Amino acid sequence: MAGRAVTQRLGKLIEANVKVVNMTGNDLIDGMRQHHTPMTDYGVHMVRRLLESGLGPSEITWSQVLLTAGAMVANQAQVFTQTLDYYLSEEGMVHLPEINRLAKLNTPEADDKILHYSMEGILLSGTFGSYREATMSTTVDDGGRQIAVKPGDKVFVSFVGAARDPDIFPLPDTVRRDRPLESYIHYGEGPHACLGKEASRMSITAMMKVVGASGQPEEHLVPKAS
Repeated sequence: MAGRAVTQRLGKLIEANVKVVNMTGNDLIDGMRQHHTPMTDYGVHMVRRLLESGLGPSEITWSQVLLTAGAMVANQAQVFTQTLDYYLSEEGMVHLPEINRLAKLNTPEADDKILHYSMEGILLSGTFGSYREATMSTTVDDGGRQIAVKPGDKVFVSFVGAARDPDIFPLPDTVRRDRPLESYIHYGEGPHACLGKEASRMSITAMMKVVGASGQPEEHLVPKAS
C-alpha cells in the first residue's frame, strides 16, 4: 500500500508537469526552467513529442512515463551490473585506467567516450533477446542449422548471438569506441525501440562516471581475498 501511495503522488507531480508543457509555449517553458541539463531537456522534448502524437496529459503520465520509468529501474540495474561485469573481467580490466581518467575530466567529449565504453560493455556482456512473430515465410541460418519459419511462428532473437556477428560488429570480441551509436541493438529498433533509450544512455554514463572516478576502480571493485 505504501508503494501505491508514493506512486500516486509521483504520478500527480508528473501529470502536473505534463500539463504545464501542454499549456505553455516552448519559449515560456524553457524560460521557467532554472537548470538546463541533458536529462531535463530530454524529458520536456519527449513530452512534447507525445503530445503531438495526440495523447493527453493523463495518458502520457500513467501509460507512458510512469510505466517506462518503473521498467527502467530493473533494466538499468541489470544493464549496469553486466557492464561492470565485463570491465571487471580479466580482458575488460585493462580499460579501467582510461575510464578513470575520462571520468575525472568531466567534459562532454569525455562523457561521449564513457558512453561508448558503456555500450561496448553491454555488447560484450549483455544477455538480451526478444520474441517476434513472423509475418512471412523464410529460412533462417541458426548457427549452421537451417530453420524454416512460417507466418505466425514465434521466433526468439538472441541479441547475444547478434552482437557477435562480425559482419555487423567488426572485431566483435574487442572494445571499440568508434562504433556508431545507432549500431547497438539492445534498445530495440523501429516501433519496438525503447521509449527511454536516450535517458538510459545518459544514466548509465552518469553511473559509469561515478564508479570510474572513484580512485583506481579495480582496487575498489575487485573483492579482496580474506
